[in-house]
Amino acid sequence: MTETVLKNDAPARLPTVDSSRCDGCNQCIKACPRAAIYKPGEVTCSKCIKYCLSMEVPCSHARIAFSYEACDACGRCLSACVPRALSWASREWLFPRS
Repeated sequence: MTETVLKNDAPARLPTVDSSRCDGCNQCIKACPRAAIYKPGEVTCSKCIKYCLSMEVPCSHARIAFSYEACDACGRCLSACVPRALSWASREWLFPRS
């Protein structure tokens, strides 16, 4: 998979990570019931580079990454994040239309 395509019924808000605050504890991964978060190193930039470059806080392959196709925006990852590196972002902010 080289491109993220969200369905029209995708959640209006999705979690995003501030890589500068993420300490790599992986508590968010353990909390996610849909396995929608990848461990550091499981994703390469080629998987989401076009979105990463457009984000205010670009992702880092050294930190977690989200599978937005699998995410249902339950918020369990945000609740589990002790360093508060996760926050909500609008679908439009994450994936601006061309």
